[in-house]
Amino acid sequence: MRFEIVNSKGKEIKVVPESLDDLWHLYNIIRPGDLVFGYTLRRLSERQDVSRSRKKEVVRVRLGIRVEDVEFHEFSSTLRVKGRIEYGLDEGLGKYHTISVRVGDEITIIKEEWLEEDLKRLRDAERASKRPRAIFVSLDDSEATVAVLTQRSIEVIGEAYRHGTKETEWGEKEFYGEILSMLHNVYEGNNPIIIVGPGVAKEGFIKFL
Repeated sequence: MRFEIVNSKGKEIKVVPESLDDLWHLYNIIRPGDLVFGYTLRRLSERQDVSRSRKKEVVRVRLGIRVEDVEFHEFSSTLRVKGRIEYGLDEGLGKYHTISVRVGDEITIIKEEWLEEDLKRLRDAERASKRPRAIFVSLDDSEATVAVLTQRSIEVIGEAYRHGTKETEWGEKEFYGEILSMLHNVYEGNNPIIIVGPGVAKEGFIKFL
């Protein structure tokens, strides 16, 4: 999470979420009555768009909406902020609109008063974004699970199952290779990796590495 206090009174804060966890934090920070500015897509009216081609009817604009509802959609990695437009295109003032916030999108949040718990959440999220996430590998002789510890929960990345016969060492290399492939997908260069499981299975995978 990156954030910046914009004015001296501290009512206006610019925020850029850098992970799904950050979107979750914003879901808990933004409340009905707040004013949120963000970029969104709007379709121009025929009167305004008379000289434009159909391909240019939808434009990207910065709107300010008075929040009435906030939804966190984990599976689509989106935060949806709903409310009436107070700033932006003249033709849209007073109409309902939803700003969809994704990782990397910049928004500005204006509150009459920022609660200390909300400011603390922003500071904690900023610090957490600089710490590497712990990766867990839990395995036994026949199956394994790879998961990442997030600020919200433990996120399962994937599972691997061992197949084969004694003649092929019960598919040992393929099994370990599948686990390693999942690790490569989430390893960022400095993540601590915790491997847990029965001694033989754990030691076998460590030797494979």
